[in-house]
Amino acid sequence: MFKCPLLILIFLALLLLPACIRARQDQSTLITEDAQIDTSAPYPKEELQTIIYAANFPDNKDAALQTAIQRDLRKIREAGFNSIFLSCDSAALDDALLRALKQENMSLVTNQNVGEIPIFCLAPSPNRDGTNVLFDTYRRPHEAYYLHKSQISVEQAGASPFIYIANRFYKAECKEVKVYSNCQEVELIVNGQPYGRQRPDSNYATAHLQQAPFTFMLDDFRPGKIIAQGFINDEMLAATERHTPRSLQRLNLHLDEQQLPTRTGGDLVVLHADLVDEQGTIWPESGQKIVFEIKGDAHLLGTNPAISQAGRAAIFLQTGQQRQLELTAYCADLPTLRQTIYLKLQNSLSDEKQ
Repeated sequence: MFKCPLLILIFLALLLLPACIRARQDQSTLITEDAQIDTSAPYPKEELQTIIYAANFPDNKDAALQTAIQRDLRKIREAGFNSIFLSCDSAALDDALLRALKQENMSLVTNQNVGEIPIFCLAPSPNRDGTNVLFDTYRRPHEAYYLHKSQISVEQAGASPFIYIANRFYKAECKEVKVYSNCQEVELIVNGQPYGRQRPDSNYATAHLQQAPFTFMLDDFRPGKIIAQGFINDEMLAATERHTPRSLQRLNLHLDEQQLPTRTGGDLVVLHADLVDEQGTIWPESGQKIVFEIKGDAHLLGTNPAISQAGRAAIFLQTGQQRQLELTAYCADLPTLRQTIYLKLQNSLSDEKQ
């Protein structure tokens, strides 16, 4: 049916995710009678939106996990969840987890019949259905993350208009453009020309979604730029764009900090290396080997060389006591990238409000 492998995966995800979304719409089927909520929970049971939290950090006894967990919790909140069910039993993790939950004003659900609750992150496995998993172990988002985020109503307290183009717009055979949004209507602009405005899809694959995606079929593919604009009551409130990547030129390094600066003293953060063209557009191919190196009091944890997924490779960085670190990334046929980073000084991660 589809010629583009990415679109096939998106279509399969839409077929398998409705039950998961239905569970979020009716929390009475999700939060069971035997579920217990921690005594400091900021939300009543009927308002909980719960996700299974599998921390999946590298095993290292010297890691200070509170800030790392807080970064995860912020991703979870962005996807519309305010409570977690812990999928492991670790005394070392529990203390840091409870402090992080308090800082992020989120709840912990225990003794829960997990059913079809979504999962925060898991390592990929050929024997595991990953359509309800939001991130991989290096916190790179799956399509499920954007689908869940589009289910957050703009009428919900603290919610904002959201829009995301699922396609990378770089292959001639990908003429279907799928947009996730919580807006009423989406307009697509292709290379400066309006391509139409429409409401969410309505078909058997999306019938159980609170907010279906928006699908546009292009007559042909021409490299350039596509823009998606989200409208509510005829007012444009959200917009995003995709550029066709040009030739692969270089690497970009960045830490996934979630507005929590990386600290000395055992902080654990994901270091990403993006393969980009001269304009900074990600080249969304997989399989490139990227070697990470670091100089200074810090450690790299994970597979190294790392293999890129959709143009991004990643590894965990665990800090020591030194503030200045020198990062290096290598990829065949690309210039070697060297970058200096400066960490926030702190001897140990505390409960200080961040």
